[in-house]
Amino acid sequence: VKVTFTKTVASSTIYTVSSSVASGSGKVHFGNNVTSAKVTAGTLINFQATPAAGYKVAQILVGGTAWTIKNNGGDAVYQFTMPAGNCGVVVTFTSTTTYKVRCGTFSVKTNATNYVNQLAAKGFDAYMETVSGQYVVYAGTFSVKANATNLVNQLAAKGFSSYITTA
Repeated sequence: VKVTFTKTVASSTIYTVSSSVASGSGKVHFGNNVTSAKVTAGTLINFQATPAAGYKVAQILVGGTAWTIKNNGGDAVYQFTMPAGNCGVVVTFTSTTTYKVRCGTFSVKTNATNYVNQLAAKGFDAYMETVSGQYVVYAGTFSVKANATNLVNQLAAKGFSSYITTA
């Protein structure tokens, strides 16, 4: 009887890791602007999410799982261990612009307070801020311009003049 022993080498399966931007403006890559690579399971993967000017990271999904955002949504490097399967890194960027619906500016605080009360009586959630010694009345603050535009239209339908400003 003759027995032969052969050493078997485990074959490593190669998987694809890719990065993409779901929406907004910015970049996500694995270094040197690489957005896709072939790697084995267990490999430590670094990726960088870099928002464009006026944007921040709103969501990161790695293999469909949400991650905690670093650096208040600013530029940051993240790391994970490659699973045994293809994996995607998907980043959503959102605008940092705030849209305010401005209804009026007054030099006398009582006049501004009266206007806030008039708006409230018509069902609007108005508030007042002091800006450069003036009393400015706003009816809302939004991160989406379409929502601010909708409020301007609602105010106009009730006889109030307003416009959108950015903060």
